[in-house]
Amino acid sequence: MIRHSRQSQRNVASHLRAFSKTQLPVQIQSNSNANADTDSEFLFISHEHAPRLAHVRLGPPSQVACYSRVGLDQFNYNENSSLRRFVQPLSEGKLKPPPVSSKRELAEINRPKRVDQLVQACLGTDRGRKALLQADVVLTRNVLLRMMHGLGKFNVSYADGRLFIEEHEEKLFQANSTGMLAKYGFHSKYSKPYYPKTAHNMPNRLNDWSAVIQRSLGGLNILMSGEVDCVKGKYTANPDCYLELRSRPIGSSSSPYLGKGHWKDLKDWFFRMHLMGTPELFLGLRNPQNNSIVVQTQLLRTEDIPDVVASLEQDVTPSKPLWDPQESVVQAFQTLYMLKDWAQRMTDRLEPIPRARSIHHDLVWRAEMRGRKNQGFFIRELSSKDKERLWYGPETPLWKEGGGPLPAGKNGIVSKPLIRKLTELDLETVIRT
Repeated sequence: MIRHSRQSQRNVASHLRAFSKTQLPVQIQSNSNANADTDSEFLFISHEHAPRLAHVRLGPPSQVACYSRVGLDQFNYNENSSLRRFVQPLSEGKLKPPPVSSKRELAEINRPKRVDQLVQACLGTDRGRKALLQADVVLTRNVLLRMMHGLGKFNVSYADGRLFIEEHEEKLFQANSTGMLAKYGFHSKYSKPYYPKTAHNMPNRLNDWSAVIQRSLGGLNILMSGEVDCVKGKYTANPDCYLELRSRPIGSSSSPYLGKGHWKDLKDWFFRMHLMGTPELFLGLRNPQNNSIVVQTQLLRTEDIPDVVASLEQDVTPSKPLWDPQESVVQAFQTLYMLKDWAQRMTDRLEPIPRARSIHHDLVWRAEMRGRKNQGFFIRELSSKDKERLWYGPETPLWKEGGGPLPAGKNGIVSKPLIRKLTELDLETVIRT
C-alpha cells in the first residue's frame, strides 16, 4: 500500500479499499504511438486501480520558497533579483524582443526546469523545510500541466517516501521571430524589473523568477516550482500577486476579439495559472498583419476562463459538451497516485537486499502518457546508459562548454548532496519527535 504523510493518510483513507494490492500492470507488446524497437520494454499502468473520485480538490496554494536565475546555470535562492512587476504603457504600440547573444543561448535558458533548484530553495527557509517534510510528490509545474493534458514523457525517481518527477527533454527549444515577440517582446513591454538595480543580473535581460508552491491534490501533498511572469502591485510572497502575461494575434469572434483557435491556448493558460494560484491573465492581442503591433489588451480572471472557453467552443462545435477542467485534474491525481504506488512497490522489493537503500535511490523510470484514451501511462526502468544522457540533453550544454561545473552526482534525478540533506532533515525531525 502506498505510504503517504499523516495528512495524506487521513485524506485518502476512505478511498483505498477499492485498490487491489495484488493487481499488477501487464507488459505490452506494441503501440502505434511509440517506438517499436523499445516499446516492448514498457509496462502499462492503468488508472483503473486509483481511487475513484468524482471531484479531486486542489488545496489552497502557498509560496514556501523562490529562486532567481542569474546566469545560464546560476541561481540565487530565496531572493528576487529577477522578479518583475507589471506596467501598463500609455499606448499599446510596437513590441521589441530583447537582444540575445545566440539562439543556442536562448534554447539553453528554455530547457526544462529541474527539481534540484526547487529542493535547494526549500532547504533555505523554515516554510520550505516543513513543506519538504510533508511532501508526497516533488515536481515542476510543467510536469503536472502535461499530465492534465494526458501527453508527455517524464523522468521519475523515488527516495525516502517522496516521488520526484521532471520533464524528459528530447529536443532543444527552437526560437523564431514570432515566438520571440509573443513571449519576450510582450514581457519586456508590459513588465519591468521589480528591483531595477538588479536588472543586469538577468540572463539576456529575460525574466526567469520561479516560485515554489505547496498545495494538496486529492490527498497527495504536492510541492512544485513554476516560473512567474511578473507580479501585479506589491510583491506579497504569495500567489495572490502573480500575473500571467500572454499574447496572440487578434481574432474575429465576439468573445471579445479572440480567435476560434484561442480556446486551446486558454485551456493551457488556465491550468498553468490554476496550479500556481495565479489570479489573473493579462492578454495582448496583436495585429495579424504586423505581429509587432499590440492593438488591444485585456485582463481575464482565472476563474472566468472556463466560461470564455465554453463560449468559444460553442461557436465552433455547438453540439460538443462543455469543457470540464475537473476531468483533467482527476487524471493528473490518478497518474501521480499510481506512479507513487508503482515506485514504492519497486523499491519495497529491494528492501531485503543488502545495500538496498543505495540501489533504490539510483533507480530512474521513464513514464509516458500517450493520450487520454489510454486511461493510464507507460513506464520502464532506465539503464545506466539512459541515465547518463538525462543531464546533458541532445546537445552539449553551453555552461559545460564555457567551463562551468558539471551536474553533481545523482541519486535518481536529484543530486546526491540534496538527497543527503533531505535524509538529514528527516532524521532530525524523527529525533525531535
